[in-house]
Amino acid sequence: GSINGKVADSSGAVLPGVTVTASSPSLMGVQTAVSDTSGNYRFPALPPGSYTVTFDLPGFNTLKRENIQIAMGFTATVNVELAVASLQETVTVTGDSPVIDTSNTRVQQNFKLEALQEIPNARDMWSLLAVTPAVQMSRIDVGGNRAGTQTGYTAYGYSGQNRVLVEGINTTEGTSGAGFYFDYGSFEEVFLGTIGQGAEMPTPGVQSQFLGKSGGNKFQGEIYKDYERNSWQTDNISSNLPSQYALNATNPNGIRVGSNELINYNDFNLNVGGPIRHDKVWWYFSHRYQSTNVQQPNFVGDFAGTPFHTSLWNPSGKITYQMNQNNKLIGYYQWGQKSQPNRLPSSTFQYASVGPTYKQDSGSWVYKGEWNGTLSSKLYAEARYGVFGYYFPLVANTDTTQPEIINQQLNQYFNGDQKEQTDRHRGQITGAITYFKDGWGGSHNFKIGGEWLDEVGYIGYLQVASGNIRETINTSGLATQVQLYAPTATNVGGILSGPHGELLNVNKVTTYDAFLTDQWTVGRATLNLGVRFDHYRSWSPDQQQLAYTFPTGFSIPAATFAESTYATFNAFAPRVGLSYDLFGTGKTVLKANYGLYRFNPGVGLASDANPNQSVKSITYAWTDTKACATCIPGDKLYDLGGSESQAALLQPGDGLCRAADERRRGRARRFRAAEGQQSVWRDAGSASGERLHRAVHGRRPRTRRPRRHER
Repeated sequence: GSINGKVADSSGAVLPGVTVTASSPSLMGVQTAVSDTSGNYRFPALPPGSYTVTFDLPGFNTLKRENIQIAMGFTATVNVELAVASLQETVTVTGDSPVIDTSNTRVQQNFKLEALQEIPNARDMWSLLAVTPAVQMSRIDVGGNRAGTQTGYTAYGYSGQNRVLVEGINTTEGTSGAGFYFDYGSFEEVFLGTIGQGAEMPTPGVQSQFLGKSGGNKFQGEIYKDYERNSWQTDNISSNLPSQYALNATNPNGIRVGSNELINYNDFNLNVGGPIRHDKVWWYFSHRYQSTNVQQPNFVGDFAGTPFHTSLWNPSGKITYQMNQNNKLIGYYQWGQKSQPNRLPSSTFQYASVGPTYKQDSGSWVYKGEWNGTLSSKLYAEARYGVFGYYFPLVANTDTTQPEIINQQLNQYFNGDQKEQTDRHRGQITGAITYFKDGWGGSHNFKIGGEWLDEVGYIGYLQVASGNIRETINTSGLATQVQLYAPTATNVGGILSGPHGELLNVNKVTTYDAFLTDQWTVGRATLNLGVRFDHYRSWSPDQQQLAYTFPTGFSIPAATFAESTYATFNAFAPRVGLSYDLFGTGKTVLKANYGLYRFNPGVGLASDANPNQSVKSITYAWTDTKACATCIPGDKLYDLGGSESQAALLQPGDGLCRAADERRRGRARRFRAAEGQQSVWRDAGSASGERLHRAVHGRRPRTRRPRRHER
């Protein structure tokens, strides 16, 4: 955040040369500025907290303004008048802190530490979004029962293309999700920008920013504990459920009473921090463990009543070093581990045993090093390097090699599902310089900056289904098709399986961007002018394909795929906003905003275009009606044995229960992506509400990837 304003005498004449000092428990030492020839002063980069600002000029009474609340992304305008001193005294003013940002046109919601601690919720990102104006959630968390599960959301009717930042590092999963489940208790403040983003934000969705606690000049700590159990809940379903919808012998797909209730919930958070050296080095550490057990209505038969368990744990730490009055270094790290032992391959099917489910035990991380410094009274700079990444294995809960069966008549999965892993790594460098200039028709706040992001996605399957064979039985109980799969990984489950070359499908997106903004204030009006340039390169590096022979004899050769670029996007995007302080009191402000936003293709575009697909399969129509040497017609089991030649097995239309009417997919397919405009326009005006106009042009159609899963 920032504090700025103008100093004048009691007649309204500007006062240059006033020494202005800002102090806060959140600040190492104090910051000092001197008002310029126009009476203006600025504190451009303040950590969130409560501030006292003191104004001192010989011959005038010293004025002290207390309890000025600064939040992330918030600019507090504090204009003061100094009276001529008849005797030496200090006047202390404790009044309302500015609550409206009269400069920025972005619509935002800030959750300060007090709100984070006092709002009763599930203590995650989505519970904060749920209480943010104009945000709609796709589902509702009740008492933490959705812990460890991401929830979709829209803001002002738009979803997707979000950006989730932790300590300024981009931790977005894909192009819209959260990269991992954060340590809620480790944050000092959370900022959610919902519309009207300036040129610093590339995409049109919600911008979320999470700022970690820093410690302070006093040792401090906190222990937080949540616990819930099923007996503390009540319901109005059991006594009101019509009998025809209840689970019984004649209605095996009916509703089992209590089948989705929370069994228990546990949340423990410990955080401590303080000084290593007062006003010089601060440290902070936090640890969180969260777990839930809920009933799962998709578990049936002997498996019914088995809790669906989720556990999350996070260690995080931050250290801040004030090198001197003008330069600061910050280091930050957070790890997030998630475990779910019985995830579902499909939420629309049922499971009578643990075998068809799979387990997740995945880790995510973010770390950064940052420098920021005040280079002069008019120049401020910041730079950071950071990394976000994760490893995400989904491993079948059985090692059987029997074919997986999807029985649509019974609405159940049988045998085993996939052994797969997805890894991500996003290195990034960001930097910006801010320059303040009075004159040129008003007061200007110029900012120029940019970033480099290099994101790589790895994915590979040891098996897509048990035995790398999937049989499908339709709703009439008839065999319809069988799919055979080839492996695209040599190992899954390792933290570095992707970087070590064990996941063979590799895709990248490299981003360079730059922006220039000017916050130009003239009287009560502030113009927010900006333009940004975005360069996206969607590509895949050199990679290997495993040799594999399907049981029917069809072979995939070992192959090397050379580095390929699929699309390159270069685009400029203007932004303009106007903020007008209607009565000059800072309490009623009119805002309008117009922006052109480009879409981030993520690694998904390269993944779709990559000829070395992560899922390689052959699909056969299968009637299970004609006998072969070892086939039993009508047994609903695809038989790979027999004495017929493989050539005969591959003859289309021969009616064998093993292979008929061959259809192949997942082989070396080329996807040609043409460069095109990808943009969205928005304009909004706000007094007590917002009016939104949006148009989307040239958006890349969604490609449905096979059996992808949320993290």
